[in-house]
Amino acid sequence: LDCPRTYDFLATGLTTGVFQLESYLGKRFCAAIKPKNIREIADVISLIRPGTLDATDDNNNKLIDVYIKVKNKEREPVYLHPSLEKILNKTYSVAVYQEQLLEIARDIAGFNLIDADHLRKAIGRKDLDKMSKYKDQFILGCISQSNMNNDDAIKLWEWYDAASGYSFCLSHGIGYALTSYRMAWLKCHIPIYFFKSMLKYAMSDAEKQDELFRLIYDAKLWDINVLPPNIKRKNYDFEIIDKNNIIFGLSAIKDI
Repeated sequence: LDCPRTYDFLATGLTTGVFQLESYLGKRFCAAIKPKNIREIADVISLIRPGTLDATDDNNNKLIDVYIKVKNKEREPVYLHPSLEKILNKTYSVAVYQEQLLEIARDIAGFNLIDADHLRKAIGRKDLDKMSKYKDQFILGCISQSNMNNDDAIKLWEWYDAASGYSFCLSHGIGYALTSYRMAWLKCHIPIYFFKSMLKYAMSDAEKQDELFRLIYDAKLWDINVLPPNIKRKNYDFEIIDKNNIIFGLSAIKDI
């Protein structure tokens, strides 16, 4: 899980066919964030969720832009309270995950783990009524437990309101990231087999015809040609001819 070549590849943003990172947003933010470990791949995957992309900090800066600028040392991290640093430093001052919100409720607002997890579940389920029941407890806890002033405690609670629209589980993000990394490793190290497999998968679904064309175009960037079908070869699936050539599978021809 620590192959420099694979991480250098991810930083190019040429991630067509890589799980969770093949969309326009996945490519764009892989290139901007340049993940260097599994945790940072999970961050990319979690930050490009629809709600997260719209989320902003107290100064109306988009969270994903704050993450990128702090990671790339273009700005210093800013924490609403000193205790937040140890919780948010791995995600460059941005609250990305539900687990971080659980830790904040425990360490700063003084919640026990049961109440903190109930609050986390309410966030994950977008249960605004249940969340509102914890609002006063959270704000008062921040003031009494961590000596926050009332305004900052309210600002911190607003993170929870916002998070109900976007937050992701770190455990989920890591699971996705492991699959993304493995696919990136395969594309980087054995691209001919990667493309053969992805083309075969795409041809099995009529709705994936556009993906088939994208993969054929992307293969050219790797000096891999997808040759026209040849009835004499009688190959049902896409077939590897040599390290630079794959022949089109007969069964992938429309209506065959």
